[in-house]
Amino acid sequence: MALASHYDRPIVAPRSGLIALVLLVLGVALGLRLYGLTIHSLWFDEGYSIALAGQATMGEFLDALLDAGPGQLTQPLYFFLLYFWEKAAGDSDLSLRLLSALFGFGATVVLFLTARRAFDDRHALWAAAFAGTSSFAVYYSQEVRPYALMILLTTLLLWAYTEATLAPRLRKRHLVALTVASVAMMLGSVISLFVLAVVALADLAVWRRPGRWFMTWLPAGIGGAVVMAGFWAVWPETKTVLGPPNPLLNMGYVPFGLIVGQTFGPPLDTLRGADKVEVVLTLWPRLAVLGAVVLAIVWRLRTLVFGGGRPGGSLTQLRLAQSFALMLVLSYITGVALMFGMDFDWLPRRASYMLPMIALLVPLAVPKTGWQVWRIAPVAGLIILNLFSLWIYFVDPAHRRDEYREAMAYIGDTATPESVTILAWGQEALTERYGGGVVPGLVAVRSDDFLGQINNLAGDKEVVRLMINREWNFNTGFARRNQGTMVETMEQAYELLEINEFVAVKIYTFRRKSRS
Repeated sequence: MALASHYDRPIVAPRSGLIALVLLVLGVALGLRLYGLTIHSLWFDEGYSIALAGQATMGEFLDALLDAGPGQLTQPLYFFLLYFWEKAAGDSDLSLRLLSALFGFGATVVLFLTARRAFDDRHALWAAAFAGTSSFAVYYSQEVRPYALMILLTTLLLWAYTEATLAPRLRKRHLVALTVASVAMMLGSVISLFVLAVVALADLAVWRRPGRWFMTWLPAGIGGAVVMAGFWAVWPETKTVLGPPNPLLNMGYVPFGLIVGQTFGPPLDTLRGADKVEVVLTLWPRLAVLGAVVLAIVWRLRTLVFGGGRPGGSLTQLRLAQSFALMLVLSYITGVALMFGMDFDWLPRRASYMLPMIALLVPLAVPKTGWQVWRIAPVAGLIILNLFSLWIYFVDPAHRRDEYREAMAYIGDTATPESVTILAWGQEALTERYGGGVVPGLVAVRSDDFLGQINNLAGDKEVVRLMINREWNFNTGFARRNQGTMVETMEQAYELLEINEFVAVKIYTFRRKSRS
C-alpha cells in the first residue's frame, strides 16, 4: 500500500460545541498560569534573570550576559526577550513572571493547532487539556527562567515539522518555518542541537524519504550550525552543568517530573538526605495510582512500539504518531547519554523539550469514538493527577520556592544598630529587591580564611547574622576550603544565638565573644 504524502483527512470545520470546549480548555490553561503568580518569592535562579534584565542599557546587558555563567550563556534568547519586556512592562514580580505565563499559554495554543493538523479535533482537545493542566508546564510558566519559552519553541518546531511533512509538496514557507523554529530553538538553549538532531532522525527513520528529507532539513541544519558556531566562538569556556550525585535516580525523576509535575512527589529538600528512599515510600498510595495510570496509557499505545495496528485514522496519522514516539524515545536516550557521557545535570526542567512530544502522544490512548468512562479513564486520570499536583503546589508551604521576601522582611524588622547581616550565600539582586541592607559576603566563602573575611565585613558590629540560601550548595563550597563546619569556624570568635529558618533560607545570628 502506497504511503500517502499529504494529509488525507481534512480538518473538521469548527462547530459551536467544539469552540466552547476549546475556549474552556484554553481558559483553564491561562487561568492556571495566571493564578498566584506572586504567591512564591523569586528564588535563587530567578535572581540571575532579574540581574540581567535590570541592566540600564543594551551595552551593559551584553557585558553582563557575557560575564554570566553557563546557565545564562547557553540560552540567551530568553534573556534578550526579558530585557525588552522589563523595559516595557515593569520589573515587579507579577510583570516579570507574566512573560513566562504567556509563553506557557502560547505553547498550549500551538500544541492544539499542531495536534488538530496532525490528527483531529478530538485528539487536539485532549492534547491541549493535558498540556494546559500539566503541573510541570504551569510550574515553569510561573518562573522568571527560560523553560516555558523552551516548551513553546519546541512546540513551534513540531508544528512546522507537521506542516512540512503533511504538505503534498515542500514549499518555501515550510522551509522558512522549520529554519526559523530551529534557529530560535538553538538561541533558546544550546541543548537544542540534540533536539533538532532527534527530530530530523525520527523523520528520516519513519517516513524514509531521503531526498525530501535532505531538502527539508538542509536550511534548518545550516541555521542551527551557524548558531552553534557562534556559541563556540563567543563563549568557548562554557561547560555543561555538573551532573547529579546519582544519575540513576534522574533516569526515573525526569519522566516523573514531566508527566505529573515535581510537586506530586515529596519536597526536593527532603530528598537530599540518606533517607530519600524512605521519604518516597511514604507516598506509595499516590505513586501506585500514578503507576497504574501510566501503565494503562502505555498499554493503549503499545501498537506504536510493537506495530500490528493503527491509533485510529489514516496511515499518514500512524506515521506521524510513530514519528512523535520515536522523537520522545530518542530524546530520552540522548538525555541519559549526556548525563553519563558529559556529566550533564539532566533534570526535568532541562528536559522540558520532551513535554510537547508527550502531549501529542498521550491522546492516542483515547479511542477515537465514544465517551465511556472506562475508555477515557487513563488520560482523564492523568489530567486529574496533574491538577492534584498543582493543588499541592499552590497550597502546601513545603513546596514553596526560596523565601527571600519573608527572610528580608524578618531582617528588616529585627535590624539593630549593633548588628550586621552578611549574605554568605545567595543572590544579591534578590536581597536588594526585597529590602536591601545586606552586605554581600560571597568573598568569604571563596576564601581560605572564612572567619577573617567575616570579621572584615562585620567591622565593629557586635551581632553578626549570616544569611545562607540553599545551604547544601554553601556547604559544598565551604568544605573545599575550610576545616570543620561553618558554625564550628564561627564559634572560634562568636557565640551562636539562634537560627531562623525560611524555605531554603537560613539566618544564623552570632554574638561576638569577649576580646579580653
